[in-house]
Amino acid sequence: MGTNMVRDVYAIDLGNGFAKRMWGTKSKAVDPSVFAVPLGYFNTVSDKLISVSDNKEIYIGQDAFDSGHLVENAIGEEDIERYSSQEYKDLLFGFMAKDCKADTTIQLLILGLPVKHFRNKREELTKLGQGKKMVKVGENQIVLDIKQCIVVPQPLGTYMYLESLKKIDTAAAKTLVIDGGSGTLDVTEMKGREVISYDGSELGMNSPYEQILTYLETEYNGIDITVNHIPDILENGLRYAGGNIKVADMKPVVQILDNHFTLVWKRIIQKYKSFNKFDHVVWTGGLALSHKSRIEARKIPNFMILKDGQTANVEGFFDFGKGLVDSGREKGTVQSK
Repeated sequence: MGTNMVRDVYAIDLGNGFAKRMWGTKSKAVDPSVFAVPLGYFNTVSDKLISVSDNKEIYIGQDAFDSGHLVENAIGEEDIERYSSQEYKDLLFGFMAKDCKADTTIQLLILGLPVKHFRNKREELTKLGQGKKMVKVGENQIVLDIKQCIVVPQPLGTYMYLESLKKIDTAAAKTLVIDGGSGTLDVTEMKGREVISYDGSELGMNSPYEQILTYLETEYNGIDITVNHIPDILENGLRYAGGNIKVADMKPVVQILDNHFTLVWKRIIQKYKSFNKFDHVVWTGGLALSHKSRIEARKIPNFMILKDGQTANVEGFFDFGKGLVDSGREKGTVQSK
């Protein structure tokens, strides 16, 4: 099957909790970073199943939840070797094929890495992200021909996203990016686009989300939810017995989130002492959404809460890639300490 589509840039931020992607004319998608393996009994053909390089057929992302099969997390929180795992490749190329929908030449793929993994895994991930990839989606065999891959530190995506919105003075800004994802809290100090220091901990949102899940399962017998549903439930409520329960306002839930934010705040203050030395303190990721009211209550003028923090990194990656392609500098590099 010949290539019938060309994409200048495809960007993906493949995190522990969610896979965020952008491509084409800024098409955007977000799926949980999970998979499900169908049982080996009689199965009807499904256009949702994917198989990368002739490996086992699986469901990925929201399709995994919708399949009714056992759902597993695909991306480990701390395992630096996860980038070599089949599960990582399944999600990376599986989502790309599902988004592209046909044989596609991708001129430039932009991937992000946590700062703590960037030095050791950048080269490996760059090699993984280039060349021809065979992905079966349903009954269709899709060929992804990736001409070049550039890997950047994840907080740089947020910074470049803010650059595009003209919210940061790129020449002199000292910025602290506080990115609370599913598994980890990553705090990065930057001067311009250069990473100055980094602090990582396991204070991501999974711990409070799991506590909230346990509480809801105890209170509401028979609910069929997982920890991946909690962010949406906090924002939009829990549908139960024909009604909608405002979970975010429940006292036990408020207390769980208060306790978590106290730990986050303590960790940041212990490391950086004061926020006064920064031009901008950017709160992003799922943490920024779940703790928005708590962050705002501190009333610190240089704080910036990204309402679209879940996708800020990938939007910055995409804009960075488009800039390289549009200027004819596809072989550009990103410097980071």
